[in-house]
Amino acid sequence: MRILVISRGIDDNSTAKIDEVVRKLIKCKIIVDCIIFNKDDDCRLLCALCNATGGIAYRPENAKEGLSFIEQTVFLQYSERKPTLMLFDIF
Repeated sequence: MRILVISRGIDDNSTAKIDEVVRKLIKCKIIVDCIIFNKDDDCRLLCALCNATGGIAYRPENAKEGLSFIEQTVFLQYSERKPTLMLFDIF
């Protein structure tokens, strides 16, 4: 299963703790990919969440570039992605 997040990358009001969210995503074998539209913040937590689940975090310069990325085969097909550290088997 996969979740696609399109965000500005800033969590303003969440009460959930990032480690609990990551643990649940990994336990359920959910991959999180995100497209982040934010040039001012590094969005490290969201990027780390994506990486921990085997997903991709992408920060396009504009919406057109973001849509172009979504159409790329590497985004659509997991099998064409470079292997990443998958934490699914740890939890």
